[in-house]
Amino acid sequence: MAGEMPAVPDVHTNLTDVRDVADLHIRAMLAPVLSLVKPELKQVIPNLGVVRNATNEKARSILGWKPRSNQEVITATAKSLLKQGVVKA
Repeated sequence: MAGEMPAVPDVHTNLTDVRDVADLHIRAMLAPVLSLVKPELKQVIPNLGVVRNATNEKARSILGWKPRSNQEVITATAKSLLKQGVVKA
C-alpha cells in the first residue's frame, strides 16, 4: 500500500467501485433513452429495492430433497478452484 513493490511492473489499470456500477445500472434502467431501446426494462422498475425471500421447503417436503450443507458447498467450490488453477494453495 506504500507503493513499494519492486517486482510489480509499472502497469496502469482502471478501477471502478461496485457501488458506482450498481448506481449506473439503476440510472440506466430508469433513463428514458434506455427504455426506448429496451422497453422491457420498464418492468424492472417496480422491483428495484424489493427483497424477495425464497425457500426450499416445498422441495424438501414434497420431493424429500435435502440440499448439501454450506460446508460441503464451500469445500467443493474451493477444491474446484484449486483443481482448475484459479487459485493456488
